[in-house]
Amino acid sequence: VLFYTWNQTQGRGQGDNKWYSEPHKNITATILWKLKNPIPILNIPLFVISEWIAINICNELNFYLKDAKTTIKWPNDIIINNKKIGGILIENIIIGQELLAIIGGFGININQETFPPNLQNATSLKIITNETYKEEEILMNIFNKMIESAERIITERHQIHEEYKNLVITKKIQKGYTLNNKDIIDFQIIDLMPDGAIIIKDNNNLNIKKYYHHEFRIMY
Repeated sequence: VLFYTWNQTQGRGQGDNKWYSEPHKNITATILWKLKNPIPILNIPLFVISEWIAINICNELNFYLKDAKTTIKWPNDIIINNKKIGGILIENIIIGQELLAIIGGFGININQETFPPNLQNATSLKIITNETYKEEEILMNIFNKMIESAERIITERHQIHEEYKNLVITKKIQKGYTLNNKDIIDFQIIDLMPDGAIIIKDNNNLNIKKYYHHEFRIMY
């Protein structure tokens, strides 16, 4: 089931972050996927759902790009030209040890041309290409791709993970910080795990460390 609005007033991001969207310019949507048969959560890494949504969004956006390609800032920011064009928020409905349903929310900046001063890293498809788009058409393309590829979550999750890894920004040295002490470090991602964790090399002391999204933030 697809839910969407052209005027989102209380958009949520990761953690306590808010998602700002100018009315009638962007995509703000949520997909509710109720499984026909519950899946034991031990049989599937739940992070693959976020990976799958990200891949479908990136593939659709790439269709409109000529001189740029989408990438992902771990774990769920969609990036073009080092600026954020979209984000994903996943919630799963689990009872006991079984996955019953998936709630995948996502926002994509399509035709918005200006952003608040605190969103200096934001961009949109229109800013990048100087073209105007039909938001609903892009949304339905993404939704249809998800319907067509939904079984991949079960049958091709290893391939999805590899596709996601190829999209994540890993080659350059980045800055980030742990949420417990806020110490900023220079680091490079050296691997991504199926459960959503990143393995990084801390360039300050050359240590290899593992973090989950609730432990570490990558800076722009």
